[in-house]
Amino acid sequence: IQYHHIFAKSLLKELYDNGALAVVQGVGYPNPNQSHFTSMDIWQLGDPTARSNSTQRESAYGWLGRYCDIAFKGNPDPKLALAIGNARAPRAIRGREHAGLSFQSPASFGFYGDRGDRTRAAAYRTIAQLSPANPAGENSNLDFVTQTAGEANSSSEEIRRVASNYKTPIDYPRNNSLSSSLNAVAALIAGGLSTRVFYVFQDGFDTHAGQRSRHDRLMTDLDAAVVAFQKDLERQGNAKRVITMTFSEFGRRVHENGSQGTDHGMAGPMFLIGPGVKPGVHGDHPSLAKDDLVLGRDLKFGIDFRSVYAAVLEKWLGTPSTPVLGEEFCPLDCVA
Repeated sequence: IQYHHIFAKSLLKELYDNGALAVVQGVGYPNPNQSHFTSMDIWQLGDPTARSNSTQRESAYGWLGRYCDIAFKGNPDPKLALAIGNARAPRAIRGREHAGLSFQSPASFGFYGDRGDRTRAAAYRTIAQLSPANPAGENSNLDFVTQTAGEANSSSEEIRRVASNYKTPIDYPRNNSLSSSLNAVAALIAGGLSTRVFYVFQDGFDTHAGQRSRHDRLMTDLDAAVVAFQKDLERQGNAKRVITMTFSEFGRRVHENGSQGTDHGMAGPMFLIGPGVKPGVHGDHPSLAKDDLVLGRDLKFGIDFRSVYAAVLEKWLGTPSTPVLGEEFCPLDCVA
């Protein structure tokens, strides 16, 4: 099936021409799993071996959560990793010390969500009464819980205040959930939050049927949302502080199925966006020759996704990648 000319008429092409877009081709990992849940765990944990043990997988921490634990050890700030657009925190940002925060939108973030100002205020009063640490130090567990609750309380207030006060002349597309999430991220960055990792979502790429129109629409939404976000960062003077990275749990098979779509595949592309990337195309495009396909149907991966993670960790976040990823991977040369 043809993946249409994404760059022929896209706004992302402008970023590519301006040296702010890197395309990494043929990304995957050995012996790939094509289950949505298991493969997403693998990408979010940064560990293909975790799939062999369901107990290990359920208790494991995500690669970005581990980054926060290592880089900010002893720092109780709950805002270091934020996920926007989903009420449940993704596995990627969950760490042992830093659990990550997640919310649909900044306006709804806080105790009891959107149940009204009076309910929220009552919850905050209760938390505030619990928050003072035990002066005698008699119960460290209680102190930890109340300290965490107090920090989450103040964080939710700060996030809502910063987001609600944000104004931008940049036109973010409407009816585009990714655009709304990135608009919120831009607001929080402009507000000076201590957050080091933002995680946003775009669903819908599981194109088993009617792929052509769906894929075009999804890429149009991605294109418009990311470029609006990048323009907003440039307007703020923050573009050089941010890299945006895209990933999906797997690619698609080469041949079209009977429903004018494609099924779960192996290798796929990743995008890295921002002035801090090494622009251009990285890696060879997997061969489409029949004899080069895995089982005659799937693209063969050429770049391990953990090499991209290693590049982001070491070259951008300034953190050794081996303690985070559990073993050494040569960072892909895609970050300046």
